[in-house]
This record gives sequence, structure tokens and C-alpha cells, in this order.
Amino acid sequence: AVDAETARAFAARVLDGALGEGVGARWQEGGFERPKCANCGEGYDSEAWHLSVCPAVGASSALGEGDAVVLTNLSSAAYNGREGTLESFNRQKHRWVVRMGEKQALFKAVNLQRKPASS
Repeated sequence: AVDAETARAFAARVLDGALGEGVGARWQEGGFERPKCANCGEGYDSEAWHLSVCPAVGASSALGEGDAVVLTNLSSAAYNGREGTLESFNRQKHRWVVRMGEKQALFKAVNLQRKPASS
């Protein structure tokens, strides 16, 4: 992953080359900041697009810390249907840390389904 400062410097050089010297500096002075995903930490321009590719988003909905989830579509069928709670998103491994009783395990978002809120 590229840090934000390197990305801004690159963008400024591209703008200078495409639109003329100094355009990049004026763009940087404008203070533009891309929104960042609270879970995976990546910046994005379109939230809808980001949600379609974000490794922290589940198969059916966005997930967040504290959500109660059910494990689904795992190759080891013995784990399917087990329930747990999302503790955090491991950005390096692109997996959710799921607490199941006294144990923690890492799972891809596509294998987690948020449980409906009980009424």
C-alpha cells in the first residue's frame, strides 16, 4: 500500500504534467482528503464502489465491530452456523477477528452473515 503523502505527491506531478506547472501544488493546497473506510482503512472516491470491493464487507451487508454474526459457506462444514461477535478487522490479513466463546478466529467477510437484531 502507498502512504497518503506519496500518493498526493504523485497526483501533483501528474496534474502538473497534464494541466501545467503549479496545478498540482494548488490542488494540494486545497486540502482535499479522500474519505477512508473505518474498517479496512483504504481511501475511496465512491462509497458504493468501495463497498463492492472492500475486504471488510460481508456477502449480504456491511459489517462492523460488535456485530453478531453467523459463519457461512466455509469449506469445513462443521463451522457453518456457528455464531460469534466481530471484534476488529485485521487490515494486514483482510480478515475479521471473530470471538466465539473463549476463542478468537480470523474469517473472510464473505463467510460472515450479520445476525438480525432480536426484537
